[in-house]
This record gives sequence, C-alpha cells and structure tokens, in this order.
Amino acid sequence: MRAIYIVICICRLLGLDKDIEIVDNMSNYIQQCQTYEGGFGSEIGMEAHGGYSILALSSMVILDSV
Repeated sequence: MRAIYIVICICRLLGLDKDIEIVDNMSNYIQQCQTYEGGFGSEIGMEAHGGYSILALSSMVILDSV
C-alpha cells in the first residue's frame, strides 16, 4: 500500500493521473485490499492496519475514487 501511495503521488506530480487505465487499475487494487472489518491491508487478503488504511484512503482521494 505504501508503494501504491508513492506511485500515485508521483503520477499526480507528473500529470499521469489523467490516464484512465492507470487510475482504474489502482483503484480496483486498493478496493480489493479492503478487509471485512472495513480497514485496508498491505496486500490483498492481509490484516487491516491503521497506517495502511490512511494510505489507501489518501490514495483514493488523490485518484478521486472515494
């Protein structure tokens, strides 16, 4: 999740966040990392963690996918 957040920030700074394919793929992956508890894990199927949850939410806000 940390790497995804960094990539999204770099894409935003370079103006690459307008590419619909990149945005959709990242948004879908982040949503798949959400656990039954509502939090987000570091990868698909991992335990939710507060740090990863804030990174996931921040990434979704940057991508306008909340």
